[in-house]
Amino acid sequence: MSFSIKPMEQNGGYGISVEYGGKSYFQESTGFVFENADRSIRETIGQWLADAWEPIPGGVLLKGTYASPNFETRLELSVTYTAVNDRVVKKVLTLHQPNIPVLFYSAENTLRPVKSPQKLWSFDNADHRGGLVHGTYPAIGFTDGVSFGLLSDAGHRNLFTRNIRRRPGPREGAFTGMLRTADAKMLTLSPEAITLRLGCMSDYAQGEKHALAEQDHDFGELFHAYPGEDGFYTLSFDYQADAPLHIKILKETPQSEIRAFHYQDNIEFDPGVYKHYQDTFFLSDTEGLPTLVKLWQGEDGLPKLRNLRLIRHEGVDLPYHPLKIGQTHTKTTFIFAEAGDDIRSLRLSSQLCLAEGLGFKGSDPQKVLYADMQMLTWITGEHDFTPLNIPSINYAPDMYNRDSFWSVAGVKDAPLSKAVFDRWGDTQTPEGGIGTIVTPFMGSLEVKDNEATCEWLWWALINREKYGFDPPQGKIALAFEYCKRNFDPDHSGICRAHFVLGQNDVTTYPDEPTTDLAVNQGVWAVTLKVAKALGLHDDEAWITRAVDGYRAFYDETRGYVLNDRLHPYVVSCNDMLPEFTSLWLFDEPMLDDEMVIGTVEKIPRNGPFAFIIGHVEEGYFTNESKPYDGHFFWPGGVYYNGASWMREEVMAYAAGVRHGWTKGRQCILDRLQAEIDVKPDEPFSHEFIPTDPSVPGCWWPSIRVFCWNVFALTACDVAGI
Repeated sequence: MSFSIKPMEQNGGYGISVEYGGKSYFQESTGFVFENADRSIRETIGQWLADAWEPIPGGVLLKGTYASPNFETRLELSVTYTAVNDRVVKKVLTLHQPNIPVLFYSAENTLRPVKSPQKLWSFDNADHRGGLVHGTYPAIGFTDGVSFGLLSDAGHRNLFTRNIRRRPGPREGAFTGMLRTADAKMLTLSPEAITLRLGCMSDYAQGEKHALAEQDHDFGELFHAYPGEDGFYTLSFDYQADAPLHIKILKETPQSEIRAFHYQDNIEFDPGVYKHYQDTFFLSDTEGLPTLVKLWQGEDGLPKLRNLRLIRHEGVDLPYHPLKIGQTHTKTTFIFAEAGDDIRSLRLSSQLCLAEGLGFKGSDPQKVLYADMQMLTWITGEHDFTPLNIPSINYAPDMYNRDSFWSVAGVKDAPLSKAVFDRWGDTQTPEGGIGTIVTPFMGSLEVKDNEATCEWLWWALINREKYGFDPPQGKIALAFEYCKRNFDPDHSGICRAHFVLGQNDVTTYPDEPTTDLAVNQGVWAVTLKVAKALGLHDDEAWITRAVDGYRAFYDETRGYVLNDRLHPYVVSCNDMLPEFTSLWLFDEPMLDDEMVIGTVEKIPRNGPFAFIIGHVEEGYFTNESKPYDGHFFWPGGVYYNGASWMREEVMAYAAGVRHGWTKGRQCILDRLQAEIDVKPDEPFSHEFIPTDPSVPGCWWPSIRVFCWNVFALTACDVAGI
């Protein structure tokens, strides 16, 4: 079974015929909406037809012009359809216009089933009822014996964002939906049309508003049910509570996952006064099922409520991609086929086929990591097409410096690496520190003396050596001064810090900086090596002192690198990060073979999964033995209590391989495969894997489809895999 692509003459022009296994399952088309800069004129092309066609290797080129009746411009348009392999067709749309200073447009890629499909599907739902789709990964389609789907190139190239909310301001409680939302309607499903729409802005500040009446669905007093419909909403009410208020939006039943207000907790209260609450949120994938508003105080108490209202905004859709005079834009999408129709098959194919369509070569787990990273990289917003790399949909809209460093460094993409590096450089303070986070639509003043500024210096070296970009000397010099001042002001080579300079960021030292952490010492040693390579100092003895300080964390009696001298029973994958980084950036070890192999051998394991951090003898931590801040604790095998975090784990294994650890190569391969197999219905990258699956609730919904694990691809290169 494979795709065949042929031109098709219709209505005086040319479209395309795409068959699979010699059979026609759908008609494929391209449509447009155009507007001028003042939004006074709009033109819609439901189905563009070419003036001519020609064969190209593996496919067909359609080309022609569109003579606008209203804009005084002639657009040059072309679409290529190429069979990448038996199951993937690549479509590249090209637009050029030479006449009008700015022409806004959106482009629709549509599959119209030739008969009513057996079912519709999305990445999160193998049997979708239709409507807007905005899930953990942008893939949709239909099934008619064979499943077909639509995929998009990454958002920083196709110019889309998946942000539907913003961070709160200083007087707001939690994430809030935006009344003007780009690409909210990127994916839509119906039996008549499966559409991937690029460049559509939904303005919910305009249009009609409808107050919805509550419906009685017998869900109890905590729940208020409304008709389910995709769109944008405002919820408001007056309340009197004698404990913190909590709000969640659910779908269909009280047992369903949260659909909005994920972080609306501990809202202020006053037992003697009615307070007013109002906020906005976006809903997709409602499928016509009831929308539930859950309101409670404290554990499960009932607040007093009055004037409870849910208002639905109709909104106005506008094209927002600006095709400027003389410019050429391209949009790349993919059509794919999958024999299965279960959720694992659809999810796995959505990722494998995107990676294959983009030309990535590797194993299935590696393709998954690559595809997930692409779908978590998009533009910042309607007015800012700078790339934004997000750890997961759960973290959107925020780009964290440390997460994006590992994600972007995990792939080969020079424009992306330069753009995100520069964006982080834009956050630099007068003192030289690099910001913790970039969040669209709001600012962030958070700058910490964690590893963010160190990694930004590493990034400068990577961009120079890998892509040939000259570092911004003034900025990197200022960043290095910041690091020296905060970590090693007396040039002793010994790192002092208030934070863990690594992933275990649930441990802090607010009163006095610590010198007791192996990863901190190693990160500082690497940073000094990077700074010397960047021409920021020339003190080899300083580097030697720092490297010796890192080596001193190896305990010969215990046979491993001590994670924390105050907790000598703790062993961690994270402590091999500096060693890996030295091997990666300089091809130079800092530790001896026995130090590295002894450490990776003693990290607790469960099957193919090693603990990110654990008790060397007991594995999981108790409340008494935990090495992180007192208010944190998780069950054994969850999060930072012995869960498995792929990036750190594979980096540690790769360091082991480079030091002659004979088990390391197979450990890497087993760990990669286990990521997509351990939970069969979730064949994607996770924030962490619970190492004790018997713990109730250990599979958090928020950990699905995670970005920075793509760095495992670079770790595999370092390990020679």
